[in-house]
Amino acid sequence: MNNNLDELITYDITQAAIAELKSKCLALKVTSFTDKEGYLKCKEAKADIKARRVAIEKRRKELKEDSLAFGRKVDAKAREYTQELEAMEAHLQAQQDIIDDEIERRRQEAEFKKQQLVNERIQKLTAVQAECPPNIGELADEMFDAMLHAATVAYEEKKQAEEAEKKRIADMEAENQRLRKEAEEREQAARAEREKHEAEVRKLKAEAEAKEREENEKKRKEAEAKQAEAEKIAAEERAKAQKAEEERAEIERKEKAAKDAALAAKKLEEEKAKKAIEDENLFNEIKNTFPTLELCWVEIARLRKLIKK
Repeated sequence: MNNNLDELITYDITQAAIAELKSKCLALKVTSFTDKEGYLKCKEAKADIKARRVAIEKRRKELKEDSLAFGRKVDAKAREYTQELEAMEAHLQAQQDIIDDEIERRRQEAEFKKQQLVNERIQKLTAVQAECPPNIGELADEMFDAMLHAATVAYEEKKQAEEAEKKRIADMEAENQRLRKEAEEREQAARAEREKHEAEVRKLKAEAEAKEREENEKKRKEAEAKQAEAEKIAAEERAKAQKAEEERAEIERKEKAAKDAALAAKKLEEEKAKKAIEDENLFNEIKNTFPTLELCWVEIARLRKLIKK
């Protein structure tokens, strides 16, 4: 049964072929980083071994389909072959890794150095506040040095300008402080002088007010005295005026009484004359001829003179 199975498990490779390949592959070596020929031989041998291993795997799957038991046997055989081949493959890969690892190491080292260069350049440009171009790591040293020099000159000029501006501002602030201090001192002196002047003004004002009150009081007393004197004089004048008025009234009363007596006498004379002269027309003629008592008296006096003659 087993013999029959062995006959059924057929691969395109034998132990003898594997032994030959093993002897051949394990003899391959990469002597150094520059051993390209050895590298290529290992690469070709590895590709051949890999192709054989892939073919075995493919055959294994084909054989395993018939029977599980057969499949396990196939798997065992495949593992046996595969392990041998993988060992050879690993050996060859290890030989290749001598160069591949060195290449990767050098690549990583170059990448590290390039990144380090980029970082250093970025740091240098950042220190002078310059923008970093995207291809900064690809620039030649001469070009970068020229860029850095120009950026450094511009940065120094800017820094000097900023420092000059800061100094100007500081000087201006110091000058402003000095001027403010002087202004404050002048203000304090002016305030002290003003307070002194105000104190003197208040003193003079108080003295003037006191003097004014004293003078006003004196004037008030004098005015009161004058007013009292004027009132006394006015009272005397009023008394005199009243006495004069009373005397005038008495004179007017007497004059009025005299006039009234004269009128009464005149009226009485007229009545007597009217009675004496019965002829009314004659009376009226005489009255018109002598409209006043004085004219009558004149006429009477004339007639008396005529009678005496």
